[in-house]
Amino acid sequence: MTPSTPGSPVERYTLEISPAPPSGITQKEVTGNSTTWEGLENGSDYQVRVQAHNRAPDPSSWSGWSASEIPAGPPLPPAAPTTSELSPVDGRAQMQVSWTTPDKNGDAIRGYRLEVLRGGQVIDTLTPGPEALSQTVVVDPSETAYTYRIQANNKAGWGDLSAESAPRRGVVPPGAPTSLKVTKEGDRALTISFNEGSRGGATAGEITNQYRLNGGSWNTVPGNRVIGGLTNGKDYRVEVRAVANVSGSTYPGAVSNSATGNPYGVPSPPAVSAESLESQVRLNWNANGSANGRNITEVHISIDGGGWQGVAATGSVNVGTYSEHHTIRARAKDSTGVWSDVSPSAGATAKDKPQPRWWASQGTDSGNCSPDTCYYLNLNTSNVPAGQYRIRCLENGTPYRSASGQTSNYNTYNVPANGTIRLSCWHGGMNRTLQADIQGVGWSEATSWP
Repeated sequence: MTPSTPGSPVERYTLEISPAPPSGITQKEVTGNSTTWEGLENGSDYQVRVQAHNRAPDPSSWSGWSASEIPAGPPLPPAAPTTSELSPVDGRAQMQVSWTTPDKNGDAIRGYRLEVLRGGQVIDTLTPGPEALSQTVVVDPSETAYTYRIQANNKAGWGDLSAESAPRRGVVPPGAPTSLKVTKEGDRALTISFNEGSRGGATAGEITNQYRLNGGSWNTVPGNRVIGGLTNGKDYRVEVRAVANVSGSTYPGAVSNSATGNPYGVPSPPAVSAESLESQVRLNWNANGSANGRNITEVHISIDGGGWQGVAATGSVNVGTYSEHHTIRARAKDSTGVWSDVSPSAGATAKDKPQPRWWASQGTDSGNCSPDTCYYLNLNTSNVPAGQYRIRCLENGTPYRSASGQTSNYNTYNVPANGTIRLSCWHGGMNRTLQADIQGVGWSEATSWP
């Protein structure tokens, strides 16, 4: 304020500041009762004193020093904040935004203002305290990136905003797929369907669907949703989940409900075979290996291309007679009503019928030639038609003739198919050719004895 004076009025003032400002000029003259001293150093503690001038040759004495005053400007812009990802909270993404203390510009920081931007638009503003260098921010999952910028405040006001942080998406693990079902049980495969859950801020191209079987390891769900390489007839419990891969980070999602399935395929044809017997063909079948994930309920065979006939799962049948060829095919049906392919045909030919054989041999002593020995003539048979035959004995190709002149005549005998009968004729042998003459057949093979 203007001091009182007994002389002429005050015309000007000399101001002196301490300490010296950066310019080194510590005094200046002013008129009026106020002025602004420019060029001071913010944050320095300054005092000022004043000296008045009027028309007198000497100025007044110096006033006392003023109270200390510290000049300041708004804080300078902080460096761009940095971000790191924290664990999600209640389905929302959580970030930690950090910054460094800016140049205070002459006065202590009194607070911060943190702006949250999505797609370049401010969606939230937070006010961290003056000592804070980080702030936890909760944001909605979004495919659009978030950025953050910070500004500081002191007694001079709000400083400029910092540059925006590097963009970071708000991503949480994807939601669990729903309504998982096994829609088809195929041959070593299960077809599944499900509804995808929320992507948690990931784009469709960043989502991979995975499945696991019976609690095992996770594998990528094929594009056609057909899980192959399975074992028919085995029970499987299927679960699926979504996994997001965003900016180098992996977010496994929640697991779906489980669904069960048991794959199966068309039954295999039964095994068939054929084997030759002495007088027939044995046809064999076996459907024990036909099941392909479902039980076999029916087995049919066809003999020689004839109609189908139901049989047990495994078995055999003898058919035909000598020299005949016979074949077998088979098919099997499972519990779903599906028939197998017809098996390849298997066949065999029965052995040829053995040729009948008639041969003579020395029999027992007849007791009719004492003191010499005469033996009955035996007739042996193999594979001949059994029955009654008329037979006589031959010696060197002619009917036996006894010492009394009797000639061997035909007599009736019961002849077995395979065996030996004793004829009613006897002979001393004497190295003669002896054989039987069978009516309707011919001569037997001959024998002789000394």
